[in-house]
Amino acid sequence: YRNIIENIDCVIFECDYKRIITYISPVITEILGYEVHEAVGRDYFEVLHPDDKPYLYKLFSTIRESKEVISEDYRLLTKWGEYRWVRNRTKVFWEGDRFIVARGVIFDIHEQKIQEERIKYLSIHDNLTGLKNRSYWEEKLQELQDRADTLPLSIIVADINGLKEINNSLGHDVGNNILITTGQLFKRIAGGKGIVARIGGDEFGLVLPNTDEDSVKNVVEEVKKEIEILKGKNYLLDLSIGVATKHKKE
Repeated sequence: YRNIIENIDCVIFECDYKRIITYISPVITEILGYEVHEAVGRDYFEVLHPDDKPYLYKLFSTIRESKEVISEDYRLLTKWGEYRWVRNRTKVFWEGDRFIVARGVIFDIHEQKIQEERIKYLSIHDNLTGLKNRSYWEEKLQELQDRADTLPLSIIVADINGLKEINNSLGHDVGNNILITTGQLFKRIAGGKGIVARIGGDEFGLVLPNTDEDSVKNVVEEVKKEIEILKGKNYLLDLSIGVATKHKKE
């Protein structure tokens, strides 16, 4: 059994009731870089990512009374100083009301998790500008406009004038640079106040909760000032901008 445990591609570990590691298989060195003697005797929670600790502290307080296998994904600190995603399955063994041992298995899922995060990112972001995409914009706009606590709710829609002609005459690299610059401009001016998205080939949208007509007008004026500065540097950028504000939920 020891030969099997020490050679499979996952980590087997045991902890006492204080979360101190009492046994860990040598595969820990391959996944997290620690030698066995460096891990045994440590509090398992020492190497948890700070963002994962609150939830897992709460979970551990209930796992002591559970007879189920608990499965969670979280990040552990490697010996090299970076965090790595793992999947943990743990079961607590009891003898009556007496705690015996917590025994778990750790799987390395870092590459899988990174790929999942990338797919999730691409599903709601525009690949060129890094802004949110149209599907995200429509979903959030629907969500926000049905809530009374977002009122007054304003939107800005902007089109880049002549982008097709710029692409045809100067090339798509120039056109793409204009799209990226426009996205950065909107994000810089209004990003902290709401949602900025690329909602079409040459179209951008902003959703601004708790923003009345005067406030949205100020945002547009800031955008226009930025454009004039860019034009003064011979930068090709011209926008058509429309705004609307909603005051009542219905």
